[in-house]
Amino acid sequence: MKILIKKIIDLILLKLNYKIIGVKSTVSNNNLDAILKFLLKKNPIMFDVGANTGQSIERFLKIRKNALIHSFECSPQIFDILKKNYSKKKIYLNKLAIGSEKKRINFYTFKDSRIASSLEIDKKSKFYKGRIINTNSNYRDFGKKILVNQTTIDQYSKIKNIKKIDFLKVDTQGTSDKVLMGAKRLLKKQKISIIQLELILGFAYTKVNSFFDIEKILNKYNYKLIYIQNSGNIISFSNFQTDLLYVNLKIFNYIKSLHIKNIKIKDVMNSTNNKHTESY
Repeated sequence: MKILIKKIIDLILLKLNYKIIGVKSTVSNNNLDAILKFLLKKNPIMFDVGANTGQSIERFLKIRKNALIHSFECSPQIFDILKKNYSKKKIYLNKLAIGSEKKRINFYTFKDSRIASSLEIDKKSKFYKGRIINTNSNYRDFGKKILVNQTTIDQYSKIKNIKKIDFLKVDTQGTSDKVLMGAKRLLKKQKISIIQLELILGFAYTKVNSFFDIEKILNKYNYKLIYIQNSGNIISFSNFQTDLLYVNLKIFNYIKSLHIKNIKIKDVMNSTNNKHTESY
């Protein structure tokens, strides 16, 4: 009876151009952290590439309190904040950029530290104009170019004798493909279990990534896309971006096996039966 009532309500709302979306933090409601908690082992090694002031560190510790975290932030001013807040035993803080090769690179910092990138910002974009307004800045003093040290995931892992990464988060404002290019050795061996990437599809920086830029790297090494955070369009939202989740074959096959077993896991998945014929 409850299912029938819900279907009737859904149909009525659809006719009124509305839709019910679950807000509970569950896998079935496409909550990213719930998915990670479901898939990650108990004591994971987690890489936080583009740490900023530590927002992701807080997330990681809520998902797995015993996680071993390697954090990367190359902006000196922001790194000082990170170091002040997270000088803990199981958190390794690195004042480094991560990319496709080891070298010194130009890096663009701004009063809004969240948009710092090795890519030049598109100064004609609403993205740029909005950040200037939000920080009460002007075009002259909003940002500056600095030189920073860059390494790669492969080189860092080799030096630290890290054989496997359980979770890699990449939030580098438009250079996710470069980060992946610097992790080819580990990707080839399927030694990175789960990868979270930010993909900026809208108008923000002078270079725009596409799904192809990511897929041509990860598909080559048999990584599978299992999650897309946001739907939208760049007509209405000039800075349209989304988060993606990729997994290696071991995890992908584990997910597939759960569906083959046709089991119900609360807040994760339903089984297909006479009452739930479309629970697939």
